[in-house]
Amino acid sequence: MHLYVHIPFCRSKCEYCDFYSIPGARSRDLMERYLDAVILHIREAAQGAAGYEVDTVYFGGGTPSFFGAGGLAKIFAEIDRRFDVSRDAEVSLEANPDSVTLPMLMRLRRAKREDRLDTELRQIAKARLLIIDEFGYMPIDEEGSRFLFQVISDSYETRSVVYTTNIEFSGWGRVLGDKNMAAALIDRTVHHGRLVRFEGGSYRSEHALMTR
Repeated sequence: MHLYVHIPFCRSKCEYCDFYSIPGARSRDLMERYLDAVILHIREAAQGAAGYEVDTVYFGGGTPSFFGAGGLAKIFAEIDRRFDVSRDAEVSLEANPDSVTLPMLMRLRRAKREDRLDTELRQIAKARLLIIDEFGYMPIDEEGSRFLFQVISDSYETRSVVYTTNIEFSGWGRVLGDKNMAAALIDRTVHHGRLVRFEGGSYRSEHALMTR
């Protein structure tokens, strides 16, 4: 069985988009009410799905990454709780590379300073879905690269990992500052991974006020 989760929030409405969307809205109250409604719908839908195994979960929109990793993780946790999700389920996310962040490394860095790194890593390990947002958009220092490698290595064949990035594999060594580490991450990523490529011109460049 395949599940589609619609997240209508986005930064701006694309001309080619025919789906229902809420551009420019970043109201915490609105997003929280939408999250509550989605979770309620998941619970209702699951009642008629007994005996079916979920092998695909797709977050579409809108721009789901605009919703934030926390909300997406709560939705997936509810799906995992209510449905029979295959251990090898494919989880995909529609995203714009500039709409997401990498707060996980900040959490791990703070946890190390407070001498509770192992506790934070165990907390992350409980997640069934890990979203590595905006990979390569901001530089990662040596310590951050080690943290990221450890988390992804621990996730290999144990949980789903979604990357949003505009960096090709050939550039991962530059992002991490270590070609061998990048090669090891790529090896783990491509083994069971799926690549979803978004091509075409930049919507913002085409409609930028400075070019008119």
